[in-house]
Amino acid sequence: MKLRFCVIGLAALLACTSPSGVHNANLAGTHDLVLVGDPANGFLAETVQDGGVTVGSNGVPSRFLFVTSTDLHQLHILENFQTTAGGRSFVEAANPLETLSIPVLDRPSMLAADEGRNKQGLRVTGGYVYAARPGGAEVSVVSVAQKRQVGGAVAGSQVTRPMAAPAPVTAIGAFMVLDPADAPLETRLPTTTRLFTATWDGANASIFSASLPTNPDALNLMQSLPWERELLVGPTPVAAMVVVAPRIGRSLDGAPFCATSVCLAVATRDSSGLGGQSYLLDPDSGASATLSFSGPVRKLVVSGDGSRVYGVLEEQACGSPACGGIVAVDIVTATRSTTPPYRASFPASLDALGLPWRPLRAGDGLITGLTVASGGAIMQAGTNPNDGGLDLSFRQQYNELGAFSSSTGLITFFSGFAGSVIDYDPRRSLMSAASARIPGQLPDGGESLIGEDGGAIGSSTALAVNFRDVGGATYRVSDAPLENADGGTEQWTFDISDGYLETQAIAFVFKGQIPGLVSLPTTAADGVRLNTGGLEARAAVGDIVRFETGTDTLGYLECGRSTIAAIGAGFIEAAEAPATCASRVRFSVRADGAKPLVVVADLEGYLGRWAPGETLTYNRPYVLLPADVTSSRTALTVNIPQSVPRNEGASTTFQVNGFIAPYQSSIDTLTIGCYAQLPGQVVLGNMVMDQVPTRVSGGAISLRWTVMAAVPSGNGIVEIPLEAVGAISGPRLGALSTTQGAFCWR
Repeated sequence: MKLRFCVIGLAALLACTSPSGVHNANLAGTHDLVLVGDPANGFLAETVQDGGVTVGSNGVPSRFLFVTSTDLHQLHILENFQTTAGGRSFVEAANPLETLSIPVLDRPSMLAADEGRNKQGLRVTGGYVYAARPGGAEVSVVSVAQKRQVGGAVAGSQVTRPMAAPAPVTAIGAFMVLDPADAPLETRLPTTTRLFTATWDGANASIFSASLPTNPDALNLMQSLPWERELLVGPTPVAAMVVVAPRIGRSLDGAPFCATSVCLAVATRDSSGLGGQSYLLDPDSGASATLSFSGPVRKLVVSGDGSRVYGVLEEQACGSPACGGIVAVDIVTATRSTTPPYRASFPASLDALGLPWRPLRAGDGLITGLTVASGGAIMQAGTNPNDGGLDLSFRQQYNELGAFSSSTGLITFFSGFAGSVIDYDPRRSLMSAASARIPGQLPDGGESLIGEDGGAIGSSTALAVNFRDVGGATYRVSDAPLENADGGTEQWTFDISDGYLETQAIAFVFKGQIPGLVSLPTTAADGVRLNTGGLEARAAVGDIVRFETGTDTLGYLECGRSTIAAIGAGFIEAAEAPATCASRVRFSVRADGAKPLVVVADLEGYLGRWAPGETLTYNRPYVLLPADVTSSRTALTVNIPQSVPRNEGASTTFQVNGFIAPYQSSIDTLTIGCYAQLPGQVVLGNMVMDQVPTRVSGGAISLRWTVMAAVPSGNGIVEIPLEAVGAISGPRLGALSTTQGAFCWR
C-alpha cells in the first residue's frame, strides 16, 4: 500500500511539471494498441440528432483504444468518447485516482480485436480484444463490455487466466460473421466469433483457429479453447498474419476465392531473415495464392475495402533500410502462371499511372509502424488565387489514406490509390527561368564551351519566361520566346503537371553528347567495333563518334571523328577508324541526323533525343501526390521550336521548380514530452487510424479522424488528430505540437 501511495505521488508531481502535451496514465511498455467500437453501438444510435451521425467511411467509429502495459502485464483503455466536461481520459479504476488496469498474460506485446463487416462492407468490431506475446503459448481474452480478462477459470473458481495455445504464438487475428440485415449503427454481435493463431513449435509453423462464444459470461465457464489446426505451414515461422474479410468478386482462376468466407494474409520468414513467402490463405479449404510482394515482408495491413494488402519490406533481406519501404498487392483477382510450377498469385498493385508501385520510404530510416483507413481526411495547404499565398484551410479526403512511422522520428502520409506519398507544399510546378548558351570558337576552328585556358567561352543569354493563366488547373504552362535565324520569334512551351518533377534544370543540347556513351574505353585493336556497355539503343546510325588520345594525368585530346555505320547488341560500328587515332584510348558519341537534340535533366537524367519542331512528352510515377490531384496526367510536355541554336553543343536550359515537400512530420518534444528520460527524438511504433466519436455542443456527436501511435521508448502513446494537423504556415508541415492538437499519454 505504501508503494502505491508513492506511485500516485510521483504521478501527481509529474502532472505538475510535465509539458502541457502530456497526460499521465501509468503506462509501462506500450508495444501495441488497437481501436475498437462499443460492442452495443447503442450509445451512437441513441444520441443521433437530426441525422448528424452516420457510420464513418472506415466503419463504425472506435470508442476505445486498448494499449499494452507490457512491463506491468496489463492492458489499459483510453475512452475516446468525451462524456464529461473534463475531456477524454483513460477508463478509471474503482479508485478514481488510478486508471483501470486489466491483468493479462505476462508481458503482452501483441493485440488483436474481433472484426466483422456490416451490410455496407464496413468494419465493425466485436466484444473481445486478444493479447499475446511472441513465443508465449497462451492468449488472454479481454471483454470490451466488461473490461476484464475472461475465460480460463479453474473449475469452481471465479479467477480468470490466460487460455492455453497449441504452441508458442507468433501472430493472432480474429473475425466474426455479422447479420447483413442489421442497420449499421445497430449491428448485433453473432453468437460466436473465431480466433486465429499462428504458432511455431521449434520445427514447424501452423495456423490454428478456435470458435468462442461472444457472450463473455459463457466464455468465462470455459477452461480452454477448442483449437483446430487449419494448416501446417512447414519449417518456416510466420512473421506476420492479418485477417482478410470476405469480398464478393474475389476470384482465383475465374472461380470465387475467399468471396464469402474469411481469408488470412500470411508472411513467413526463414531463419536467415533473407527469404520468405507471402500468400492469401483460405483456412477452410486450405487453398492459397501467392501475394506478389517485391520481397519478404515483416508486417501486413489490409485496406478498408479488402481489395489490397500492404506490406513492409524486410530490410534485413538486402542489408539496408534503402531497400525497405511500403508496397502493396491487389487481392481481387488471382491468376495461375502458364509455366511450371503453375502457382496462383495476386498481382502487385499499380499506381494511378498504371505503373507498379515503387516502395514508399521516409529517408534512410527503418519503418516502425503502418496504418491505413478508407476515407481518411487530412488538412492540406492550398494556394490563395488572389496573391499566391498559402491558405491552410483545405480539407482533403482520400479513398485510402495511409500513414507510416520510421526510426528517424518521421510520420509520413500517403495515398494508397495513387501509390505515392502526399505532397504538402501547395504551390504549382512551373518553369521559372530559361537561358540559351552558344559555344565559342577555338583557335583550330572548332567550337567549345571551354577555352584552351579552361575558362568558359561563347555566350549565355537569359530568356524571358511568360506564364499562361490556366486558372485552378493542376498544371502550369510557361512560354519562353527565342529569336530565330530570320529575326522572328518562336516559343518554347512547357506544360508541367504537379507532383511529378522535383526542382531541377533540364537542358536541350544540339548535337550533344549522349549520356552513357561518353569517354568509353577503346583501343586500335577494337577496330571499328566499339563496346557500349548496353546503352547502344540511345545511339542512331549517322551519329558522330569522337576518338580521343591521352591519359588521366596529361589530359585528353580529340584525335579524329567518324560516324556510326551499324548498331548491334552491346556495340556500335564506326564507319572508319581515323588514321590520326592509332593511339586512341576512348571514344564518345554525339547525336546527329534526324534527332540531334539530347535532353538531360539534373535528377531525371537522360530524357531522350528529339528533333527541332517536335513535342517532347515525358511520363514518370508521381514523386509526391498533390492534394487535389485525383487522376494521372503527362508529367512534362515541351513544344520545341523549329529554330534552335544549331552550333554543336549549343544548349537551351530550363529551370523547373517542383515545389515538392512530403506530407510528413515529427513530434515537437518541447511541448509533447513523450520520452522516458531526456528530451529527444520521439520514435513511434505500431500505429492505428480511425474515426472516433466526440460530443459537440447540444449533445450531438461528431466524428473526427485520428492517428494513435505507440512510443515504446517513452512508455507512452501519441495522438495526432488529423483534421487539426496542417495548420502551420509555410510549405512544410514541420514538427507537431500541442498547437496542432497532438499530445501524449504516459
